[in-house]
Amino acid sequence: MMHDRMKPGAPWTRWLWVGMWAILTIVNVAAQTPAGTGAITGSVTDAATDRPVAGAIVTLEERRPGSAARVRSYSQVTTAKGRFAFLDLPAADTYFLTAAKPGYLDGGYGRPTPTGPSTPLTLTDGQWLGDVRVTMPRPGSISGTVVDERGEPIVGAYVRVLPQVPIAGRAQWLAGPVARTDDRGAYRIPGLGPGVYLVSVPSVQATLPASATIKPPGAAAGTSLADLKAMDEAARAEKLLVNAGGGQQLVVGRYAVPPPPAPDGQRTAYPAVFYPNAANPAGAAAIELRLSEDRSGIDFQLQPVRTARVSGTLQGPPDAIGNFLLRLIPVGLEELGQGSEAATTVSTADGRFAFLDVPHGTYVLDARHTLLELTYAATGSASTAVPAPVPFPTRQAASADISGAPAGVQSASLQDWAEVSYWGQLRIEVSGPAVEDVVLPLRRPATLSGRIVWAPGAKPGSNTPRPTLEPADGRRSLGLLSVMGFMSGNASTFSIEGLMAGEYLLRIRSATVESIVWDGQDYTERPFDASSGRDITGVVVTLSNASSSISGIVGDGVTPLTTGAAVIAFPVDSEGWSNYGFNPRRLASVLTTSDGRYHVNGLPAGEYYLVAVPVSQEKAWLDPAFLAAYAGRASRVRLDRADATVANVRLSLVK
Repeated sequence: MMHDRMKPGAPWTRWLWVGMWAILTIVNVAAQTPAGTGAITGSVTDAATDRPVAGAIVTLEERRPGSAARVRSYSQVTTAKGRFAFLDLPAADTYFLTAAKPGYLDGGYGRPTPTGPSTPLTLTDGQWLGDVRVTMPRPGSISGTVVDERGEPIVGAYVRVLPQVPIAGRAQWLAGPVARTDDRGAYRIPGLGPGVYLVSVPSVQATLPASATIKPPGAAAGTSLADLKAMDEAARAEKLLVNAGGGQQLVVGRYAVPPPPAPDGQRTAYPAVFYPNAANPAGAAAIELRLSEDRSGIDFQLQPVRTARVSGTLQGPPDAIGNFLLRLIPVGLEELGQGSEAATTVSTADGRFAFLDVPHGTYVLDARHTLLELTYAATGSASTAVPAPVPFPTRQAASADISGAPAGVQSASLQDWAEVSYWGQLRIEVSGPAVEDVVLPLRRPATLSGRIVWAPGAKPGSNTPRPTLEPADGRRSLGLLSVMGFMSGNASTFSIEGLMAGEYLLRIRSATVESIVWDGQDYTERPFDASSGRDITGVVVTLSNASSSISGIVGDGVTPLTTGAAVIAFPVDSEGWSNYGFNPRRLASVLTTSDGRYHVNGLPAGEYYLVAVPVSQEKAWLDPAFLAAYAGRASRVRLDRADATVANVRLSLVK
């Protein structure tokens, strides 16, 4: 029987119930909430001081075992003493308890790191889980100053951090939170979790031909010429344009403005710099930030360098070469998205282009209509936007499904409205006063097409299968490609356009893939190579209704766990530990319930290692070195068919 203090009318809960009614109450997200007899009560405290955190939003979610699908959720605000109480709860195997408040990194029950998972709670009928504690750490920060060559502060300069994040089994730098310098040239980037970071001051030299039409973000296919011109004028009005002669204009005011030209007419610019004074991530000094650490003294002194004019012509069909956004990207920064360029420009109607004020160096001249951007912010609320003087002509900005990444990674797929998405890349060296007569050949991207069939005895489900191509090695510059338009029902044919030179894995959302075959070979886990530029046709995707599962209890061989753990399943073949795109099929991790039970769903047939680890290592499978270290002590299990079930696999917790 529940203690009298827990009844809604009890003195200490009265304020809580009134506050919940007046401030925030979210109940029954997915279905009508059934009456229950259980309760979960506890408190939220500061991770450093152990003091109560008042006014934190505490959320209790019930999820289906082994799944992220939410059944229902409840939210309330902590009292002045940091307390919360969820009453009349139905029994459930997996409840997740989290807390959030401005000025703190999100907390969760049993969560060892800010971006790690929370330990699930199991609640039976009539059970009261009391004194459940959730700790919330304060975020860390990086701060410093940005000055010019004379030691004068640079006001309004953008400074951004690049967190190191594992993607597709590789450590990669993603665009992270951004700050601007104040009137003292000082900056501070707050809201950072523990991790490894680079710090940079980006700088983009943007050139606009007077005759070019800026394709504004959001312009839809079929927009009239008159509307485009009106949007063009509005876009230009928002920028400070300086006449540079020869029909060229410079966009200034978004980044640090360099000194005026020397008496001999030599122009200069501030190049992008990585702390302490490097041109790219390879030469930068990484900063390892501890939990709640404030790192100061990350200072920059920008130095102007000599620049060149880079000009040339696009080579391609007449309808593809005009008004094309071109980016000149320093080698090593190709995957960082908008804001990583050294210079941008737009081609004229006849395909001619010119970049002004380009610092000397080695670059990739890039022309494309599709771009995938990945950003990372530990708090989920920090700004990661660096302004693009000439923005990528966006038609859609859709979130990508990326399960093979830590929490906090966000995605946007950018694509313009070009009917034929020609693309081109060329590596060039920039030195001297000018680099002229550059010819960039444009290529028509390849198309992958095929048909979808169902295995004998299988029946199409209610969800429409949606084919998607993912870069096998996680290269964002290749984009994330999917079927354009709406696929209705269980469409039997598909076509995906826009493949550039690289390797892609074919994934099918909302379906179980039994096999992918092309040209008599199995491509279920093998990437398609589009480097030749030829179309890939006749791909056959076989789907089934089969569903595999592995379940069991994590314990020490005698008793189950009581503290929670994570179970990681990974293939015996080490080639499957990397280059698996954004959504690996043969790698999975699940959290145990509070009584040590676990359930893994949806693994394809094959041989797997199973290992139980502390909750803090739930995403450790993202690092192939971790898998190599634990393979020798893991349990081994075989799934003979995709629909096989292996139950009651006992594991030993690896400490």
